[in-house]
Amino acid sequence: MRKLILYTAVSLDGFISDANNGVGWITNSTDYGFDTFKQQIDTAMMGRHTYEMMSENPQILDASLQQIVFTAGREPEYEQPRVSFMAADHAVGYTRALKIQEGKNIWLIGGGRLNALMLESGLIDELTLLIYPICLGDGIRLFEGSNFSSHFNLKNCQAYDNGLVKMSYTFSENPKHSGIINKV
Repeated sequence: MRKLILYTAVSLDGFISDANNGVGWITNSTDYGFDTFKQQIDTAMMGRHTYEMMSENPQILDASLQQIVFTAGREPEYEQPRVSFMAADHAVGYTRALKIQEGKNIWLIGGGRLNALMLESGLIDELTLLIYPICLGDGIRLFEGSNFSSHFNLKNCQAYDNGLVKMSYTFSENPKHSGIINKV
């Protein structure tokens, strides 16, 4: 079965974008394992606002990825190859069906409301968080609007000289501490 993996940057205070939906605080001078991660996926899922932001940064999304964009509003009037727009109401059922299909893993890009929906539905298998050493104070939360409780086990932790910490977790009904910490 395919895994749904939330791989994203987050501030120390839990935001994935600032108050203006900006991500200028995210610096990409180091790969942080992203190229290796991209080899494990063939599908990317995101909300409409995230898609619009990602469209402005085409180097992040590989053109070979199948992209699924969930939207509560109307679909754009233009068509993009390998991009499918779907009603947000169908996100959970579609994701369940997608996970049992053949293929590589699925990258859950965000945004915060889609992340929360997937978390609350028990569909997130792994989290990889690139925690930037900044507090934004306001913006879109990693799990926007959710007060749901889930447990994850630490799979790996890497600290970088610039203060960024990359933490990977797997979903678990029974949380435990693995003790895996690496300094890079």
